[in-house]
Amino acid sequence: MRAIQVKRPGGSFEIVEIPTPTPGPGQVLIKVTVCGICGGDEVCRSGLFPGMRYPRVPGHEAVGTIILLGQHVGSRWGLGQRVGVGWHAGRCDNSEACEHCRRGSFFVCTKATGTGLTADGGLAEYMVADQTALVAIPDALDSIQAAGLLCAGLTVFNAIRLSSIRPGDTLAVAGIGGLGHLGLQFGRKFGYRVVAVSSSSAKEADCLGRFGAHVFVDASKEDVPARLAELRPKLILGTSVDAKSITALTPTWPSDAQLLILSEPPTATLEIPYIPLLFNRNSIVGFTAGTSADAEDALRVAEMVGVEVQTETYPLEQAEEAFRTIRAARYRRVIVLDAAITDRE
Repeated sequence: MRAIQVKRPGGSFEIVEIPTPTPGPGQVLIKVTVCGICGGDEVCRSGLFPGMRYPRVPGHEAVGTIILLGQHVGSRWGLGQRVGVGWHAGRCDNSEACEHCRRGSFFVCTKATGTGLTADGGLAEYMVADQTALVAIPDALDSIQAAGLLCAGLTVFNAIRLSSIRPGDTLAVAGIGGLGHLGLQFGRKFGYRVVAVSSSSAKEADCLGRFGAHVFVDASKEDVPARLAELRPKLILGTSVDAKSITALTPTWPSDAQLLILSEPPTATLEIPYIPLLFNRNSIVGFTAGTSADAEDALRVAEMVGVEVQTETYPLEQAEEAFRTIRAARYRRVIVLDAAITDRE
């Protein structure tokens, strides 16, 4: 099969021909039709993730159809079924559950940390996935849309619904890219007063129109900390990859506010003023994605309420170009492996 591989730490995406994998017990073989490109794929390329082994096939936003079942796959999954595979690569079986899974914390299961990290991902014509990592795709949801929701959509959806924010509260979304444009839409649909924070003035019309923001803060012209102190969001989603920009989002007003960091800044440390956290009971938390069950919730809700992923599509051969220029992308990039799949923008 054709696949994209990262062959060494710091390597690029290289297209190769490798044997089609065979599913083991509890696994399925998927014929991949589309797979999203994500900033999180840099984790695969960098080699900074503990225990990384190379070569590795990246891609954690894969959608395709099941074409082969391994032994002991449950009756929920069948041949020809359309499924997705996100960042979460699976979890323990009940009979061999680790301490995390015994307590229901499936996302931090020690068995399978990440698709495209500890297991080969979906930037290939075929991939093997554990049945506990499979996501059932709603019939009415386009495969390209589903791919974009499996990571970015799931992350903002889960971040919002697991927070303490309530309808009528103010939600700020900082950085209006692949994560941010979906965070605005989910926030508006869920009944929050939504604030978009972006350093790109060109995105103001999209934010206030297409994505449903109530307020646009232009970080290139306005004092972001001062504006946030005025607007007092209860929850701030930080999607920027710039460490200084994330620090500027630290909640300083007395409101029990929370900053959720959803991106991977290019630094291991952040400078955070702690006095506003201490005396105002504000907090800063890291947050990523969710389990396959969480992904099914995100896809179902997105389809029901009309959250739409803005996408650009590329063939598999252009995966490296799609990734190298990802920071210039307005929203999401998706690799299309099946010629019958067309973009429905």
